[in-house]
Amino acid sequence: MNTPLPEEFVLRLRRDAPLRATNLLKSLDEDPTLSIRWNSWKRPAPDLEPVAWSSHGYYLDHRPVFAADPWWHAGVYYVQEPSSMLLEQALLHLGAILPESAHALDLSAAPGGKTLLLDQCLPDSHYITANEIIPKRASILKENVLRWGSPRIAVTNNAPEHFTPHEETFDLVVVDAPCSGEGMFRKDETARKEWTPESGQQCSTRQSQILDDVWPALKPGGFLLYSTCTFDPAENLDAWSHLNARVLEVPLNRDWGIERIGNAERFGYQCYTDQVRGEGFFFTLLQKPGTLVSSDVRSSTGAPEVPWALKATQTPREVLLNGIRYISKGPQLSEEKGGELRPTTEAVWSRACRVDLPHIELDRDQALSYLHGGDLRIEATDPGMVVLAYRDVPLGMGKQVRGRINNGYPKGYRLRKHPSSLEAGALPW
Repeated sequence: MNTPLPEEFVLRLRRDAPLRATNLLKSLDEDPTLSIRWNSWKRPAPDLEPVAWSSHGYYLDHRPVFAADPWWHAGVYYVQEPSSMLLEQALLHLGAILPESAHALDLSAAPGGKTLLLDQCLPDSHYITANEIIPKRASILKENVLRWGSPRIAVTNNAPEHFTPHEETFDLVVVDAPCSGEGMFRKDETARKEWTPESGQQCSTRQSQILDDVWPALKPGGFLLYSTCTFDPAENLDAWSHLNARVLEVPLNRDWGIERIGNAERFGYQCYTDQVRGEGFFFTLLQKPGTLVSSDVRSSTGAPEVPWALKATQTPREVLLNGIRYISKGPQLSEEKGGELRPTTEAVWSRACRVDLPHIELDRDQALSYLHGGDLRIEATDPGMVVLAYRDVPLGMGKQVRGRINNGYPKGYRLRKHPSSLEAGALPW
């Protein structure tokens, strides 16, 4: 890290937390922790060191070239910072409380880590809307959601205030608020460069406005899970203090090193980098006054002309909102080419589908060439559509024609770098 810690930040920490400042500041100049969250629907768990507070999180002792791993492209795992996986504990706590067919909104969802966490933690009968205000980031969010393979996530591209008119719609709202980024100082040099003494208060004001925009859309008795990646009390505790909400306890193992901060009425949970094997992170769980009532939502089913759909593959109409811009309502399972209906790459990725076509297993070099957009010279018996796979995980579609397989991998999802430019070293799984 070439940029030193901001001087005013160091002075504030030494003033406000003199007993812990030395160790915390030292930890912020150490190497960041690397971890992934495993997609247990696609492959069995790897033999790696687990993240204590996550049932699917694992530490890595070195950073592989993820782009050179076909499993990364196929959504077998998602690279996610370990402290943010702590939200799993709050979600598991809510799992027994939320009504059937609950609707969750991840308001600031890109690039997708917390949305995928919702998908792993919430019961199958619940629905998820993942929103991102910035169009380019919303496209990245959509891609990560589709690669993950969940059939119950809709992706939207809206500002927080667009949800204000949809009063009492969501049972759960997750707000990973834009913040001053102090918890990312050892991971993100830009966070160090952009921080100013005014950052915390400016972000707190913005966070309060975001919460005011989305609060009407939360049902009476509904839950709001608020998080940041900073240490600033103005952002972590003051930003939501004006809301008429009850703060809920989340059971956490004391051995994990997470600290409860605040007071008896206004509190949350803080990860400090000198105590937790992860980055700086904060969360709190709020409940709106009232009684949470179950929604009457009917599960969608795959269209009858798409025989490879196993179960619900689109967000139910009752969950869709007028005036909201949807960029995905679930995986597109089919496309028409040459007068015939064919499975798509999104169908191959989806856990709601089983594409009953010949599967051709590729080695790593072949898989990377395919993901880059290359045709494959493979002798095959029968012409027609096939599924290309790597180590038993489907990657996408192709078509056998005269001793080769034409590439059916969508251009927008392709590996941008040529495989020969990647250092395809050993993988830890």
